[in-house]
Amino acid sequence: MQINRKQVWVRAYLWTLGIHLFMGIILLPASAVAQQSGNSPVLGKAVQGQSASGIEGTLETGVNYISNVLGPLAAGAFFLHGLVAWHNGGKPMKSVLTGVGLLGVSQALRLAEWFVNTGQAGVH
Repeated sequence: MQINRKQVWVRAYLWTLGIHLFMGIILLPASAVAQQSGNSPVLGKAVQGQSASGIEGTLETGVNYISNVLGPLAAGAFFLHGLVAWHNGGKPMKSVLTGVGLLGVSQALRLAEWFVNTGQAGVH
């Protein structure tokens, strides 16, 4: 039986996905314990000393997470995809430009966050 390249990549992807899911399930209780403060878990808090019940804390946390975590991770994944496409003789430009765009959006959100924080520091 002949196995082609696509089947090898699909199999490797599924193994990687399975390992990550398995490790996530194993590490979930440890991360839940890390979020506890004493005997009760801390819920509804965005940042220490700030409530997530208002839109400000939730929105700030969401923007911060997108600009500092999701954007760079997705950009790295697109750069890796472009490298693999180039290695296999394909055209990597779409992936590379998408990665650059994601990094640009990430940096623009970080700049906007800096402007907001700087503006709030000047208002008394």
